[in-house]
Amino acid sequence: MTNENNIILRLPTVVGKDSTHTFIVNLVNDVIDFNINIYNPKNKFNSIIHVANLVNIIVSSVLKKKLPSWVYNIALDEYILLEDILPLISDTVKLHLPKIENTVTGSCSGLHDISKLKQYIELSNTKNRILKYLNNRKD
Repeated sequence: MTNENNIILRLPTVVGKDSTHTFIVNLVNDVIDFNINIYNPKNKFNSIIHVANLVNIIVSSVLKKKLPSWVYNIALDEYILLEDILPLISDTVKLHLPKIENTVTGSCSGLHDISKLKQYIELSNTKNRILKYLNNRKD
């Protein structure tokens, strides 16, 4: 039997200062262009990680050997509702959005189970990481 520690990290959307073509980046651009459609506005969302958090997780899991062999879903703690992301964006980009009428509701979710990872690594909350990305865009 081998003593290797095999860790698989399943990544969600990774954002950082120069991110392109991700859900959040596209949503920011849609808000700026006033081209907004919300599907499943009450869905919970944590399917995002900032590159800074990803580095911390990799350092903790590989270099500090905090994680036992396993497959880990990486996402953030403390989900945010999809409909609550728009005010964060509009406040950051300084745009006044008209009231958004909620549209189609379905069963698709952007919530990932991170219970296994949380046993070993402290995770940031989703709202703070979205704000970090939005503030990095301005730099």
